[in-house]
Amino acid sequence: MIYVNGMYRSGSTVIYNIIIHLITDKLITTSVQKTHQNWLNFTVKSSDLNIYSFRDVRTATASLMRRKGWSEHNFPHPVLRGEKTAKEFMLFLVRTNNSIKTKCNAENLSMCSIQYETEVRNLEKGITKLLDYLEVDVPTEVKNILYECHKVETVKNYVDSICRKEDKRTKYHPNHVSLNNTLFEDYMSSESWDDATIKEWLTNNEYY
Repeated sequence: MIYVNGMYRSGSTVIYNIIIHLITDKLITTSVQKTHQNWLNFTVKSSDLNIYSFRDVRTATASLMRRKGWSEHNFPHPVLRGEKTAKEFMLFLVRTNNSIKTKCNAENLSMCSIQYETEVRNLEKGITKLLDYLEVDVPTEVKNILYECHKVETVKNYVDSICRKEDKRTKYHPNHVSLNNTLFEDYMSSESWDDATIKEWLTNNEYY
């Protein structure tokens, strides 16, 4: 089993569809499941593969604010049980990120980390990293097909054609993808991420 257990708004759906593509073309023989924090409650095997996508928690949060019309002080994401703010959501993302890494280390599970900014937005690099992790050797023309099918421009055209809430095959839904980079400064004040836990995570991941 391959688990794509990425951070919200970090390209996990893109990765999931690349894996589906590889399975459909019989380049790998396995199954795949896309999830987020629920993966922490799964009973997994040491032979399972885990692909974790992540992103600057500020832009991940701002991306939801753009798509949903939420504000930094009115952020009603269903994972939040307490205060519904952008800061609380960023703290949730940091906790989940740390817990996923802790689980992988404690259970000696293989994990491939994919960074949104460098390996999803620059998908050619991301595809190469995924294929290396999966130990799949394919010709350059196959890599090019994967890129053309899953690059942001292609996905945006597909997403714009979706009428229903979510496409069950791809898990894309309307307004899922934007061609523009989301700037967190346009959606929240520094007060929202002025927190020691958030700043430590940003520093450790070279975002701050």
